Order: sequence, then C-alpha cells, then structure tokens
Amino acid sequence: MAKKKFNTQAAIVIAVLVVLFLMFFRGGGLTAKFYGTSGTGSQAKAPGAVAQGNLPDLVPTAAVRGSYLNASDNAMYYTYKVTVKNQGTGSANAWFSVNIYDNMAGSLIAWCGINGLAAKATGSCTASALARATQLKVLVDAGNSITESDKSNNAGLY
Repeated sequence: MAKKKFNTQAAIVIAVLVVLFLMFFRGGGLTAKFYGTSGTGSQAKAPGAVAQGNLPDLVPTAAVRGSYLNASDNAMYYTYKVTVKNQGTGSANAWFSVNIYDNMAGSLIAWCGINGLAAKATGSCTASALARATQLKVLVDAGNSITESDKSNNAGLY
C-alpha cells in the first residue's frame, strides 16, 4: 500500500477555516492570523465614548511586498507589510482589520490587523499568502469597527 502525501493546500484551507470560525463565533480577544500575520500599533488607553470632535482618521500610507521560499513545503510565499497612520485627533481604541487585495483581479489575498492606534500615531501589520499581486489595494478598517471622522480615505493603491 502506498503512503499518502501530506496535502499542504488542504492544511492551509483547514487552518483558515479554523481562524474564521474562532474570529466570528468566539468573538473578542483574537489577534488576526493569516499564514503568520502579525500587527503592531500604539494601543490607546482612553476608555469610554469618543467625543465627536476627537475622532480617529485611519489611512494607509504604504504597502510593501516581499517573498520567501518555505523550506518545509517548498512553496513560495509572499509577504505584505501595510503601514497605517491615524491622522485624526482621537484614538482608535479597538482592533481593526486591514484587507489586502490583488487590485487587478479584485480578490482578497490576505488580511492582518492592528490592535488600536493612538491619535497621530503610525502602526503596521504583516500578512503572508501564497498569492502574488502586481498591484495592491489596501482597505483599512475593512470591518468598519472604528468610528472615524473620514471613511472615504481608508483605501489606497500600491
């Protein structure tokens, strides 16, 4: 009887489904993970409601693409590091998502998250995926979890 090969694609699909299940059904306390995604930002500490004049304004400022060969499965992975600035006067007091799209195909290829961002601060997150994009479209606060002074500037092309 022949040995079965480990199916890397099936393992990746299962891992993504588990993450999505945990994110949507467990709620709260989950940091975004998508093939090794991580994010940093300056966590705001002000509790309570945000005054109308002190709202955050999240904008993407850069997106950098890289790549690496994963020796364990001999697959080429692409990394996407996105930098986000809160140019508003208020803090983004919660985790927010950053979606990364292949702008030519119009498809989501990766996502990551930033755990809050103080006023005037800059944060970043990195995602890895099997998909390569020649032109990136980045959408900050894709889940609309942050009340902002201006939502029209949450996307950028790189």
